[in-house]
Amino acid sequence: MATLSIVSSPTPDSTASHTHVWAWIGRLLLVLSLSLFLFESWAPVEQMDDAFISYRYAQNLLDGHGLVFNPGERVEGYTNLSWTLLAAGGMALGLPAPLAGHWLGLLSGLWLLWASYRYAAFLLSAATRWLAGLVPGVLLASNSFAGWSGAGLETCLFAATAVSALHAYGKGRMGWVLLWTVLASMTRPEGVLLAGLLLGCDWLLRVQRERPRNLSTLLRLSMAALGFAGYLLLHTGFRLYYYDDYVPNTFHAKVGGVPLSRGFSYVYNFLVDGPGLLLIPALIAVLKCPAYRMGFAYLVLTAAYSVAVGGDAFRLGRFLLPVLPVLIAGALVGVCWLFYRQRTLGLMLGLMLPASVLWALYSTWPANFDFSGLKAGSWPVSAKRLNARKHDVFINEAISRRLVESLGQVQPPVRRVAAIGIGQIGYFGMHLEIMDVVGLTDRHIARSERRIDSALILPGHQRTDADYVFSRKPDALIIPHKGSPQMVLLPATLDLWGDPRLDAEYQWDESLLLYLRKPQLRQSP
Repeated sequence: MATLSIVSSPTPDSTASHTHVWAWIGRLLLVLSLSLFLFESWAPVEQMDDAFISYRYAQNLLDGHGLVFNPGERVEGYTNLSWTLLAAGGMALGLPAPLAGHWLGLLSGLWLLWASYRYAAFLLSAATRWLAGLVPGVLLASNSFAGWSGAGLETCLFAATAVSALHAYGKGRMGWVLLWTVLASMTRPEGVLLAGLLLGCDWLLRVQRERPRNLSTLLRLSMAALGFAGYLLLHTGFRLYYYDDYVPNTFHAKVGGVPLSRGFSYVYNFLVDGPGLLLIPALIAVLKCPAYRMGFAYLVLTAAYSVAVGGDAFRLGRFLLPVLPVLIAGALVGVCWLFYRQRTLGLMLGLMLPASVLWALYSTWPANFDFSGLKAGSWPVSAKRLNARKHDVFINEAISRRLVESLGQVQPPVRRVAAIGIGQIGYFGMHLEIMDVVGLTDRHIARSERRIDSALILPGHQRTDADYVFSRKPDALIIPHKGSPQMVLLPATLDLWGDPRLDAEYQWDESLLLYLRKPQLRQSP
């Protein structure tokens, strides 16, 4: 693949040493970004509740129960096989699960910053390649990167594999493209979209160019695509054998029932936090840099996917972080192209890069749920960034540990718990059977078609089936008190509140802040 030449003539030999000096400046900028990330992220922070779903799967695997959430129930309630296995590896070495997730997130963040630098350097000419050192810095300033690099989830690992695959594709190294797309697909289901785009387009281009006349030539041209097809066949075969399904259970739990308007809002909220300022220079790069077009195609595909599934229940654009480095790199390429043709306009457009950084760190317009109720901080502290790195909004490890400990003292014993947030309560209560009332780890609820019109619809939280939940006779229901004012009234909450069995069979425990099944009923078989 050809890179963009933004100068009208080759660099003279007399300026070779000058270019070399600037190349080292670019590397120093990269090192600065890596160092700042390590400084900020070295100390572990509270992780998202969903991270502990993977940790419970990993712990059950190490305990010999298999890759399951509840022993004896084979349900694929995770979407990050490689991350779960890597966490299990860290736990096998003696690390507590959150610490294993922390170090994995730190390494993934470093990889993403490095991969973003390499991708941008590939797109730029030799004379301007040093500017690639700016890309990790702009990415580092992103609230999305700040939040998801420490969340305990696989977002940065997936983003790093995606950017690495795009870089390898641009270099024509299809073996590496195959490797990175396989790892991406093991990390997130939407890695299949990346593989289809890169490997599928490469296959079509090769076949069109060489027009094979025999099967052996066609097979030679199809090796990378066939390699991924082989992986996909093996992974699907594992799912069918182990979980009796073609797709993760989370697919059934999350897809459908979410209006497209939520998906558009999801993309809008991501762009309005700074990245939207980079769209115009990136569009220039699309027109003038052929090597960038595949990256921009992946950006558009990811945005379309995010809209189609209704976005994500979480803030800060988790699904869109993988294409943020692509957007930043493209904006830089577009600025460079314009600068060498119209210096004044190029400088003006170049201001979009620092403007996007300042906007991400300090702008509070327009106000949205991602950064509501911010406390002001003295310059240069960014209240938004502190907020982005805070994941224990509703629950944290200390609360979950105390709750599990308190449940252990209840008599008759609590053995089965139904809840919406199942991660931490499930990991710290490994002895408990956990029912997920929104269906992520429950096969029946994930396929429920029941609708509660007055409820708040969030992706991954729209499923409910109160009749099924009560038929399982959970000993405890971790939901808000009936009728209490809540910010988030999910379908499952309203469905359980509306079932007469809640009042007939359960009583609210003020000390535990949950519903306990009445003692005489818990004593019965």
